[in-house]
Amino acid sequence: MRLQPIRVITAELPGLLHDIIGDVLESAGDIRLIGQAANHGELLELARQLSPDVVIMGLDESGPPGFGWDLYINNPLLRVLGIVGEGCQTFVYELRPHRTPLGELSPEALVAAVRSVADARSSVGAGGSGMSA
Repeated sequence: MRLQPIRVITAELPGLLHDIIGDVLESAGDIRLIGQAANHGELLELARQLSPDVVIMGLDESGPPGFGWDLYINNPLLRVLGIVGEGCQTFVYELRPHRTPLGELSPEALVAAVRSVADARSSVGAGGSGMSA
């Protein structure tokens, strides 16, 4: 069980989707939305300043943009939860590199995905093996 709340930054999400995700995460109780980035530069700066556990980012079908590796330089245990097509598909991106399909997004699935990637981050930091493929 986590003692600290899961710290999340959102990036490049349409306004309505950001609001919905924010409401869902805040209602979970153990997840805190600590920042919102409108673009790559803001995301890199917020990630450096706030050291989130998870970044939730709007992506296109091609996957994370090239700057994504810059996120991991300062925080190699960071997990990026990529949302494609207004929540029709979600993926977890890790430094390995690795992508885990999560399926269509629902409020319950979003909370479970954030908890799962944060827990995997914690287990890697504590010497565990992290998420399985």
